[in-house]
Amino acid sequence: MKQPAIISILVMVLAGAGVVYFMTTGTPGTQSKHPLDMESQWICLAENEPHDFILTIREISQFPDGVTCTVCSSAEVSRAFPCTNCDRHYPIGRYNASPANCMHCGFRLDGADISVFHGSEGH
Repeated sequence: MKQPAIISILVMVLAGAGVVYFMTTGTPGTQSKHPLDMESQWICLAENEPHDFILTIREISQFPDGVTCTVCSSAEVSRAFPCTNCDRHYPIGRYNASPANCMHCGFRLDGADISVFHGSEGH
C-alpha cells in the first residue's frame, strides 16, 4: 500500500472517531443533561414583592396537585421568562404572551402583549 493511501485511511478513521465522539458526548467540554433535569423558570405572585424560583421537570413531577412556590408554598405561581435587562422573572401566559414591560425594571419586553394575566379573558 502506498503512503498517501495509508494517510487517507488514517484521516478518515480519525474523522469518523471524532464524529462518533461529538455525537455521543454533546458539546465538547460539557455533559448533556437528562431531559428531566431541564430547568424552567417560575414566579410567585402571592406577595407584594414577587419572587423567582427555578424547577426542573423532575421536581415539577413531585407536585401532583399543581406547582406551588418553593419559598412560601403559595399556589399563585406562573411560568416565567427572565428579563433580558435585569434577569428577574416575569410571568408568561398562553402562547408565551407577556406583559408589555418587566414588572421589576420597566424594560420593554418582546413577545405577544397581554393586558390581563389572571382574568377570565384567557390566561
